[in-house]
Amino acid sequence: MPDQTSEPAVVNTGPVLALSLLGILDLLSELYEPVYMASAVEQEIQHGGQGAPGYEEIKGSGWLVKCNLENPLPPLLSMELDPGEAETIALALEMGVNRVLIDESIGRHMASYLGLCPTGTVGILLRAKKTGYIPEVRPLLDILMRKGFWLRQHLYEWAVAEANE
Repeated sequence: MPDQTSEPAVVNTGPVLALSLLGILDLLSELYEPVYMASAVEQEIQHGGQGAPGYEEIKGSGWLVKCNLENPLPPLLSMELDPGEAETIALALEMGVNRVLIDESIGRHMASYLGLCPTGTVGILLRAKKTGYIPEVRPLLDILMRKGFWLRQHLYEWAVAEANE
């Protein structure tokens, strides 16, 4: 039986695209509640156009809360990160949300530096298996890699070991 505990999260572009490629974007709504998305992330996904991963999924999701920043982006974030990453982290800080769903290394390091807890696509999949929402992680990672999702070999091996597969 799936674990019903959840926490709020702010999601960046990478996990949305990856989970959309797998056809399981709605998994985020099972693991995190609510799930917020900054306007820059929405724009990055919409830039791909109709038919691109995530495009239809974010339009039709009733669970994804799309937000604009209330305050200007902190210079540290706008100088070091792309707009989606910067707004994801700024939105989490602004809303007091601890969990950011972000894949990019520099964004994860910046989020950690600012006291946030970053989780990437691999961590999302591991949590989904642990809580009973998916049976296996390895096949999903294999699909992502075949579809062009870049994943370091040591991270792949760690994830498979962590999932006991």
